[in-house]
Amino acid sequence: MLPCRRLDLAIGRLGEQRLETIWRESELLAALRDRDRLRGRCGRCPYRWVCGGCRALARARAGDPLAEDPGCPWRGLSLARLARGARRSLAQLRTWSHAP
Repeated sequence: MLPCRRLDLAIGRLGEQRLETIWRESELLAALRDRDRLRGRCGRCPYRWVCGGCRALARARAGDPLAEDPGCPWRGLSLARLARGARRSLAQLRTWSHAP
C-alpha cells in the first residue's frame, strides 16, 4: 500500500494488515500528517496545515517526502498575504462548520 499513487514508499500490506493498523503504525504516515515536520518553504508556510504541498514532488526532487514542494503554487506570494488568506479561509471554514 502506498500513501499516494505517485509516492512510491510502501506503508504496509493491506491484505495482511488492517487499514486502521497501517494508519496508526506507519511512521511515514505519521510524519506526513504532522505538517510541522515539513522542511524548507513548506515547513515555514502559513498554509502548511491547509495545503501541505505535494510530497511526491518533494521526494522526486529532493529524495525526501518532507522536503519543500518544488511545484508550490504559493511561491512568490508574500508570507503576510498568505497569512491573511489563511486567516480568511479559517474564518470561512468556522462559519461553514456552524451552519445548520
